[in-house]
Amino acid sequence: MRFQFLHIGISWKELCKSVVAEFMGSCLLIVTGCGSILAVQFGNPKGFNLTAVSLCWGMLVASLGFTLQCHMNPAVTIALAATSQINMVKGALYIMAQCAGTTLGAQILGPFTGASMNPARSFGPSFISGYWKNHWIYWVGPISGAFAGTISYHLLYQSSPKSDLRKEGVITKNTSNGHIPRVEENGSVHCVTLGA
Repeated sequence: MRFQFLHIGISWKELCKSVVAEFMGSCLLIVTGCGSILAVQFGNPKGFNLTAVSLCWGMLVASLGFTLQCHMNPAVTIALAATSQINMVKGALYIMAQCAGTTLGAQILGPFTGASMNPARSFGPSFISGYWKNHWIYWVGPISGAFAGTISYHLLYQSSPKSDLRKEGVITKNTSNGHIPRVEENGSVHCVTLGA
């Protein structure tokens, strides 16, 4: 079954899988990321290692983004929706799942979490602690930045529509990594690995 009336164009199973991935990724972002700060602060406060915490956050975002294929950040979701890379309904569901996930993560850790440049990451701790002072800035700042960055990238670096594989339906071989882009009926591009 597909959500044609909502113009989502994906099955219930695919939509549920994506929303659950956003929820889980956002929850793990809080528990593991903030947990790394707590481990360093309470384990050895005098030897606080900012590099170790930064690497933990970077590896966490990269690994969760790759394995769960989730955004974990409303600013990212809104920027992608603004450029029609995901639709508004799916984006809204993602943002709700992200906020619910960070709320659960903050509940697991409660008063030890703070604010950030990720709106959902800031939402969970604020919801659990009840502290909303200046919370709006954690939404306006990151979303404005993500939106401006995405629009700038598309205006400055995106190829013209005539050379876009999705528009032309061209199939070419990329000899550097042995993948062939295959254009699907709905216009999305997938890579197929060649056998050795």
